[in-house]
Amino acid sequence: MSHKIASILNQVANGEPIRWITLVNAFLKEGFSPPEIERILAPDSGKGLTHVSITNQTDFDVLRRLYPMKDLRSKATAALSGHSHDAKSRASLLNISIPYSEQPVCATALSKGEWIFPFEESEFDHDAVIVENLENFLYSSETRRFITRACSLDTADPLVLIWGGGCAAEKEECIEFFQRFKCIHVLPDLDYEGLAIASRLAKKLGNFGKFLVPDDIDFYLSISSRHMPPKESEKLQKLSIEEPRLSPIIVKLVNAELTLEQEVYLLEPCDYDHV
Repeated sequence: MSHKIASILNQVANGEPIRWITLVNAFLKEGFSPPEIERILAPDSGKGLTHVSITNQTDFDVLRRLYPMKDLRSKATAALSGHSHDAKSRASLLNISIPYSEQPVCATALSKGEWIFPFEESEFDHDAVIVENLENFLYSSETRRFITRACSLDTADPLVLIWGGGCAAEKEECIEFFQRFKCIHVLPDLDYEGLAIASRLAKKLGNFGKFLVPDDIDFYLSISSRHMPPKESEKLQKLSIEEPRLSPIIVKLVNAELTLEQEVYLLEPCDYDHV
């Protein structure tokens, strides 16, 4: 509501016509009374689009400060009105696990396309996997073994792992970086959000390889108790039409009425005792 009022006040300040009743209703919801509004603003007409005169500039200026316009050109400008979280960051950061490296490294870009990374260009000759969740990314050795063993991904060289962090991986700058690799695969959560992100990434990546799903998915569903709400089932079935390559796994999820978070791939056999 505050953004709506800010936008209308901006129109008034610029001499543009507004719908007076819309402004009045917005202020009433904010706790203002009609006399308070009319002390500051006076419409030429109460119907339809009308120009509005500012009758008390001092109080009008107070309103503009109470309801500032969002300037979303950058996080810095948006911070002026307290809306930095609504603005896109100009900078990008990716956490990457390079084969044979004990610790993850960071690739950063302060401007579009200008990536800085602490590893050799030759690493881009490897296949890479976008791992949705942090736990699986940090347990990189276990996750690499799982992918090659359980997902039948046959690669000559060890995999580079990249933490996707949900929708963050979809940024234009990140897509440009991903496409430097030989091939990019995605290890998603097996639920609507995870598969929707994976689907969008696949469409954006010219070097997309595979959606990584365990060959023995029936076993993993058998130990899951994460039930699927009916609305999620509907969304997944729609997604399977939009992205046919996901149809086989979506059919299994919908039939089982279950979803799967990828952290279960880190379980040891002794953790299955509850089944």
